[in-house]
Amino acid sequence: MRRLTQFILIAVVALVVGGCFAFPRILFFNDSGRAIVVQSALRKYEIDWGEGRGIVDGSLTDRMRISSAQGAAHYRFTYPPRSYRLVGLFRDTYVWQLEPDGKVYAVRPTVRLPARDLAEQPEGFPLVPW
Repeated sequence: MRRLTQFILIAVVALVVGGCFAFPRILFFNDSGRAIVVQSALRKYEIDWGEGRGIVDGSLTDRMRISSAQGAAHYRFTYPPRSYRLVGLFRDTYVWQLEPDGKVYAVRPTVRLPARDLAEQPEGFPLVPW
């Protein structure tokens, strides 16, 4: 019985600590008018126009590449403030939306996608290619 209790306690601690250090999820919505590929240092994520995709990638920490049939662009970023974050049990989620102007906008998680009013943006957004 004592070992079972210890095992459960260790499992709970591991889940809590593991959740605290989990990489955030980015729900990336493509409103650019064309199919795109979002690329981190390790993986590529294909996203059709009008679709969203959840991206969880430890190598997507401060830069990404977005390419389409029209070419490619590189972006640097920091995560937006807390008001743009959906807090989850094991992972937080940010919502980003690529527009036809090539900029990536932060979207509050309560907004229905595609977002239409993107005028208000947190510091560092919209992301622009460099």
